[in-house]
Amino acid sequence: MDVATVLNKVQDARLLSKVSELGLLSKAEAAGITLTDLVPLLRLADEFGAVSILASVIDEPYVPQLIDLAPKLLPLAGTALNIDPSLLYIAAIGSLGAAAAEVVVIPDDSLQLVALQTFLAILLGAVVPAASLVGAFVLGYKK
Repeated sequence: MDVATVLNKVQDARLLSKVSELGLLSKAEAAGITLTDLVPLLRLADEFGAVSILASVIDEPYVPQLIDLAPKLLPLAGTALNIDPSLLYIAAIGSLGAAAAEVVVIPDDSLQLVALQTFLAILLGAVVPAASLVGAFVLGYKK
């Protein structure tokens, strides 16, 4: 799928209209976040190769389904802007604790259980804490 097709899907789904109707930009501004504030994060994302990853992912077959899901997920984005950044720091620490606990609690006597341990350890020990810390940084940037 090329960029033009993705943009057409976004237009057909009226994503920008729904962002406006839900007041996401107003909520972001009320939380002290402006689009200008995100420029350093976008530059950082570009330095780490996120833009090139996005360029390669945009051709994946699941992108249309994600675009179709976006209008349903927009209310969650508005709610997320009201989260206190300290809660995200706590979530990151809790997730690290959960990762350690699951390795201890889940027995490693079968291949399936070791695979489950590995999956949960990566999810709870890396993905969730990283997402929580980035979210806390973005939400706390202007507060």
